[in-house]
Amino acid sequence: MSDQIKETRQIPATPPKAGLTGLTVRDVMARVEAAAELTPDRRCEILSALRTLARCAGRDPGDIPALPASLCKTLKDAPYTLAGVGKRRWEAVRYLTLAGLRVAGFNVMPGRRNAAALSPAWKALLLLAPDRQSGIGLSRFISYCSAAGIEPPDVDLAVFLRFQQELEHNSIVPTARFNYRTTCVLWNKASKSVPQWPFLELAVPNASKQYSLDWDVFPESFRADVKAFLDNAGNQDPLSDNYAPSVRPATILGRRTAIRQMATALVSAEYPIAKICDLAALVKAENAKRILQFFLDRAGVGPESVYAHAVLLRTIARHWVVRDEENILKLEKFCKGLTPKKHGMTDKNRERLRQFDDPRNIDALLGLPAKLLRQAQRCDTGGKRELALIIYALAIELLIAAPVRIKNLTTLQVDRHVVHSRRGAHPVVHLVIAGDEVKNGMPVEFALPKASAELLTLYLQTYRPRISSVPSPWLFPNSSGGQRHIVAFGRQLSAVIKRHTGLKIHPHLFRHFSVKLILDARPEGTETARLLLGHKSLRTTMRAYSEGKTAAAHKQYEALIEAKREEARKRPSKKPKGRVTT
Repeated sequence: MSDQIKETRQIPATPPKAGLTGLTVRDVMARVEAAAELTPDRRCEILSALRTLARCAGRDPGDIPALPASLCKTLKDAPYTLAGVGKRRWEAVRYLTLAGLRVAGFNVMPGRRNAAALSPAWKALLLLAPDRQSGIGLSRFISYCSAAGIEPPDVDLAVFLRFQQELEHNSIVPTARFNYRTTCVLWNKASKSVPQWPFLELAVPNASKQYSLDWDVFPESFRADVKAFLDNAGNQDPLSDNYAPSVRPATILGRRTAIRQMATALVSAEYPIAKICDLAALVKAENAKRILQFFLDRAGVGPESVYAHAVLLRTIARHWVVRDEENILKLEKFCKGLTPKKHGMTDKNRERLRQFDDPRNIDALLGLPAKLLRQAQRCDTGGKRELALIIYALAIELLIAAPVRIKNLTTLQVDRHVVHSRRGAHPVVHLVIAGDEVKNGMPVEFALPKASAELLTLYLQTYRPRISSVPSPWLFPNSSGGQRHIVAFGRQLSAVIKRHTGLKIHPHLFRHFSVKLILDARPEGTETARLLLGHKSLRTTMRAYSEGKTAAAHKQYEALIEAKREEARKRPSKKPKGRVTT
């Protein structure tokens, strides 16, 4: 193995060349214009792509950092569809942006597959890949090794770690971590199934975000105590001394998950797992402090979640373990200190809802179900792609017409929740969800508009039977007839909406979107919004959407001012009679 390769492996990632760190896209454009090695056509292509990138990102080229890792995020987040750019053109923009970075002098790693540029050894090895998927999936790593002068026998763990760093810092691959994980999986597959392949078994990175320990690792007495607590919480005795209202089944499941997370947090704080014999171990003030500090330090955990953990610890201390008033006071102090200070809409929801200040974005979202339906029907060969388009079209249509929570959407059952008052050419359909299935216990019912009812009827008659050969009660079953995963289905919907409209929307935002439409039309329509969302109290609606009501009032006031000015412009001016004296 050469000394050059050994030295390379000691570097976590190739640093940018001197003078490139502070460059912007405008600087890259200037270097492309000055590059004598480019043909006029190639120069125009790259410059056009960089201008398109800036236009889609809604930023001046001089404000967009040109470092590959930063530019990767810009390419990923740019709502190119809203700028009228198609998917194929955007792929060309990505490719030409990469070419522009190379011209500007950046150390950008090779692309996925360039067989002509591979060394003879890598060319021969690539032909031995177990299948086409493996060849495509490994092509980026193979191109990287070939360009770096690393031959197949020289590949070891250090080369893969270097490849990972280059992928994350010196490429514009939007899914760098997923791409590296896939590379490891496919390499292991080839290494085991192809005798000529260099044998190297890699540790595949865990893509799961789960950190909780399994229940089995905790003492049996602790698991028994948790079960007894949850069973008791769901079936309270109203005559007991420590009575608390019975909680819903969904809350029981949530508490069970939270308790496991808190017990894991306590173990992570170096508390012996053998001493977690019952729930009393969690609610001791010193242990509760360790647990809450774990979640405060953990990335991605919001203040509302930490506060919910504190409240659950206090609930257990009050109503389950032996009462210790001094300990309860300490837990109450934790709850008070962790109480979220903000009320109403989060900054993230506020930012994403701001997209709909542009009427064109409203049109894009409202017209998306019909667009997906047309695409599916245009070339329906009975495949999975067309079927997926219909599923997404109906799910988005229902979220627009009946803005329910994503959990209620994925748990809709044809026989229970879809009620046909009239069938035929002009169907009348209601979505009916009982109160015990809704988060706040309030039953909801929506009479679907004509377009929604017709799409639902078409889906039930033509497309739903194609999803699974197994009888299923779910409106949106998976391929095996089971219930779709709530989080995964929500992410799929968000991805489809972004791909076709450029809008960043998560399923719960449809509820905020519906209220925005109401309040923009009538700032006083808060009661209408309350009834639509199924809130128990008008105070809840007012607290969440007071900003939207204020914004709608401002728009109406602006319209009033403009109308008054227009009246003034049309009103004939009156010249004063006689001479004005002072």
